[in-house]
Amino acid sequence: YLKDDQLFKYDWLLKKETVLLPYSPIDYLISGDQLYFLNNESLNNTILKVIDLNKNSEPTTITFMDRGDYRLPEINEHFLTIQNRDQQEILAVARKDKSSELIKGAKYYQWSESGTEMIFGNDYELWVYRPMEKTSRYVLFTRVSSPLTSTAWYPVESHLFYVEGGLIRVVENIEKDGLIFNLGQFEEATELFINKKGDKVFFTGTVAKTAGLYKLEIQ
Repeated sequence: YLKDDQLFKYDWLLKKETVLLPYSPIDYLISGDQLYFLNNESLNNTILKVIDLNKNSEPTTITFMDRGDYRLPEINEHFLTIQNRDQQEILAVARKDKSSELIKGAKYYQWSESGTEMIFGNDYELWVYRPMEKTSRYVLFTRVSSPLTSTAWYPVESHLFYVEGGLIRVVENIEKDGLIFNLGQFEEATELFINKKGDKVFFTGTVAKTAGLYKLEIQ
């Protein structure tokens, strides 16, 4: 937690407060014993660093970035995500070897459940990024004329869901010739959610001139 422009941890067992950083980071995430954080240490760069909380060691630098509006929205088993909201960019940092890849044109993104594939895109394009593949790492799944308002992974990653101008559609997660299915056309659909079992789609929107949260049963 942040207090007095410093980052602290509190040990409930020992009832002891410890300073982790003597300054306030831009953003931070903790995964297991690893503390990842963003910090501005120069006029032109933002720096991603990591600390091993068990070893009480000094921070280790992972990568440098040009100054921007960065956040650390999430971390999974394989990748740490850095989001630059100003430039609509994502930096995917591999936790194993600390390599990173810049993904441009990412107004939105969502990692798959396994953390090995990412949906990303803008208002009119839906892409999938597959960082563990040697070829076809970037696949364009659709380019539309009406704005995309929401996207989501099917739980087992076999399909992608997206909303185009109030139309909820599903496309197979196949590089070429994936079948597309229409689940329904509505006046408006803005946010899409799929349950863990994969048999229900929830969306916020407008149906019969009534705004609300709706549910679709799927098979």
